[in-house]
Amino acid sequence: MVMSRLQITIIALFIASAAGGLIWLVIPAIQADRPVDAAPAGSHGIGDRQQRAKEFFGEKREYDLKGGQEMRPRW
Repeated sequence: MVMSRLQITIIALFIASAAGGLIWLVIPAIQADRPVDAAPAGSHGIGDRQQRAKEFFGEKREYDLKGGQEMRPRW
């Protein structure tokens, strides 16, 4: 049985899409088996990350509003 180039292409595309669908279904199941509190290697706990974010993005609550520059239009 001789297959044409079109038939081989269609079969190859079908196999590739079936493999992609299988991977798409299997990978989330593998990740779901991992415990929720398990963090990747080298990462810090959520509390540490939140504390570091507050320190980095923290804002000062008191702003000096006296003697500022007058706001003028640019035109």
